[in-house]
Amino acid sequence: MGNADVFAYTEQIYEDEFKRIFYLLQDSYNKIIKQESFQGDEMETFIRNILVKKYLRKNKGKFEIGYLGFEIESGEIDGEFETKGFIDIKVLNPGKKDLLNEDEYYALECKRLDGYSKKNRLYIQEGIYRFIIEKYARDMPLAGMIGFIQNGEIVDIVLDINNKIDEENDFLIGKLLKEDIIDGCDYLYSSDNTREYSNEKIKIYHIMMDFKNVAS
Repeated sequence: MGNADVFAYTEQIYEDEFKRIFYLLQDSYNKIIKQESFQGDEMETFIRNILVKKYLRKNKGKFEIGYLGFEIESGEIDGEFETKGFIDIKVLNPGKKDLLNEDEYYALECKRLDGYSKKNRLYIQEGIYRFIIEKYARDMPLAGMIGFIQNGEIVDIVLDINNKIDEENDFLIGKLLKEDIIDGCDYLYSSDNTREYSNEKIKIYHIMMDFKNVAS
């Protein structure tokens, strides 16, 4: 198998594996909205922690990805050996490689969205851009973002995010487009982006989780 074939084969493994992670995320969301309730100020960190510890780690075997590790607030080290950021959810051991290269991981960034313009802009500037400037997941072709919806309608929020992407006028960042790859997941999107320094492509999947009815 030539290098190009090996690369394509690895990319397909990652695509299939990442899809399983999003099936797990959707399954976990369906359980959370039936079993949990939250205070309004707990919408990001607290929900993320419950999502990881109570649902992702315990149910990953159901989707045949029991070998993946889910960690929170994992520090990312740059080439100068400085900590350049903390990833909300870091998924270890992609492709069952037994952590031979610990710079290969799936990164999931979580953002609270309240229907207002400020949070939508932060979703871009402190979310999507972290992948574009190669702060996170530099060695991976895929990444993910999770929007925790506190207020507002998802379709309106996504529309406003896309309008703000237009305003950025930055060819590196792609709009959020509807995805239908996960059965029963009505609010999954993807964006095709280009990394700023390497000029390599990175596809980001965006899953929006509506928690308005479980937050008090």
